[in-house]
Amino acid sequence: MTSPKTIHCQHSPATKNKLIGAVIGGLKVGTVATHFGVPDSTARDIVEKFEKTGTTENLLRSGHPTKLNDGDKCQIV
Repeated sequence: MTSPKTIHCQHSPATKNKLIGAVIGGLKVGTVATHFGVPDSTARDIVEKFEKTGTTENLLRSGHPTKLNDGDKCQIV
């Protein structure tokens, strides 16, 4: 029997900001996580990222590298 795949999602910046605000306001991370319906570990990761970077914005990802470099593109044209 195969195990179900985990669904990954990004939480909106508004939700993350509310979560951070509640933690800064004095509530415990576990309580805030339960209130917003996110796993405790996710809430802790959001708070840790905020403490390191000062923002809750999603970081850019590199994506798939291009198959053609500039020289190859020039040759094709």
